[in-house]
Amino acid sequence: MIHELLVALGVIGLGSQPGAAPAGAKAIVPLALLALLLAGGLLLAAPMGGSGWNGWGRLGVPAAGAAAAAFLVTRFYSYDPHYAPYLRRMSEDGLVAGLGH
Repeated sequence: MIHELLVALGVIGLGSQPGAAPAGAKAIVPLALLALLLAGGLLLAAPMGGSGWNGWGRLGVPAAGAAAAAFLVTRFYSYDPHYAPYLRRMSEDGLVAGLGH
């Protein structure tokens, strides 16, 4: 999430060739998605355990939701590596971008 925020703010730049993703994106994006899936699985399994919602599940649900939303928003506004070196955001002229125009 922090990586995508840095890309969206332009702190981490794109490569000089089309398709050149920002530094670390090939490892960080799949790891972030995997972490969100694992957190979702753990939160689904939490009520089945003995402690129920008295444990970390009560705070885990809002935290996982906030992390997923933050990742989605920062990814949406980060730069699209397919249009490198031009700074074109993923939110510009994509499948969802036309909804706001």
